[in-house]
Amino acid sequence: MAYYVYLVILGILEIVSLSIARGISLGRISEQWIGLSMIMSSFLPFVFLMLLLSTEITLPSANLIWDLSSGIIIILIGLYYFDDRITHKQSIGILTAILALFLLN
Repeated sequence: MAYYVYLVILGILEIVSLSIARGISLGRISEQWIGLSMIMSSFLPFVFLMLLLSTEITLPSANLIWDLSSGIIIILIGLYYFDDRITHKQSIGILTAILALFLLN
């Protein structure tokens, strides 16, 4: 299986898990959903291990691609779904992260 499939799985697990937690913190989602968030988070190390065992990608590259790509998507969810706001300085940081993601691929 190609490394990007594992990265997509990691991203989906993390994005959904963190979105549930944010929804609970804002009172938009019932607290009973925290269990699902915790279960999803518990699979992250296993999927990451499978990624490292099945591909030639290095640990630093895999971790950076996973963190940056899921982080960018989480930021977009925060901005458009949860109405979070970011500063100009944070916007520059996000653009830098996007550039780094392209350079890593």
